[in-house]
Amino acid sequence: MWRATRNAKLSKDPLCERHVAMGCTIAAVLVHHKDRNELNNYDENLESLCNECHEAEHKGQRWGRKTTG
Repeated sequence: MWRATRNAKLSKDPLCERHVAMGCTIAAVLVHHKDRNELNNYDENLESLCNECHEAEHKGQRWGRKTTG
């Protein structure tokens, strides 16, 4: 289910939405849940992002990692 949702979002919005807002074009590779609820897959809650923007959003908190320092 998530894979199909993710692929549909990336097909619809293949560029990093944050970079596009800054006038740049860079490919999106991830889909971010704006409200951080992984069960909320409504289109308005999803954002196509490049890896750099997605990592900046989560600041090392994804996948159980903890920020050090």
